[in-house]
Amino acid sequence: MTESSASSKDTTQRSGKYRHLFGENAKPELCFEEIKNPSATGEGNFVKANGKFFGVGKVGGGGPVYVRRLDRPGRFPPNAPTVSVHKGAVFDFDFHPFIDNLIATGSDDTHVCISKFPMGGLKKTITEAEVRLQGHGKKVALLEFNPSANAILATGSFDRTIRVWNIETASSVCTFDGLGDNIYSMSWNSDGSLIAATAKDKKTTSI
Repeated sequence: MTESSASSKDTTQRSGKYRHLFGENAKPELCFEEIKNPSATGEGNFVKANGKFFGVGKVGGGGPVYVRRLDRPGRFPPNAPTVSVHKGAVFDFDFHPFIDNLIATGSDDTHVCISKFPMGGLKKTITEAEVRLQGHGKKVALLEFNPSANAILATGSFDRTIRVWNIETASSVCTFDGLGDNIYSMSWNSDGSLIAATAKDKKTTSI
């Protein structure tokens, strides 16, 4: 390697868009504090947000999920209301991509629930879901809304299947049973035309 080419390579390595970026802790008045008994169980999301709300799973009966507006930081009260519509622990949840106050939850009770909450935020615990999807034989470990289609939801279960649902009709659109082991990860591609999934057998599948 010549001296000039080495110098050019060093310059390329030193430059970058993120070289001078740094982070700072948020001021206390902009933080969400004292979230009681957060859940970190399973393969799914422990926290997730959309443009107006964020959700955090909670340990407890009914598979509770805290839902709070992003523009209302501060301390969580001891008995903060939750979305609690299951009979078992919630392993994953996702906000609807086009309806800010709609959330899907997947649980150890094998059910998937679609719940609606007030745009102003939770005032009381919600115990009844708008839609309940049944069909999986074991716990629902993962779920994700289609990023392009309004009513389409994918769910992955330890029954080694992936189901695609139409939540408006509460019906299963299709079922893929080609997984060789328990599912560990699942995601739509950017336009919602394919699903990629990985399982315990260390294989990746596209659907």
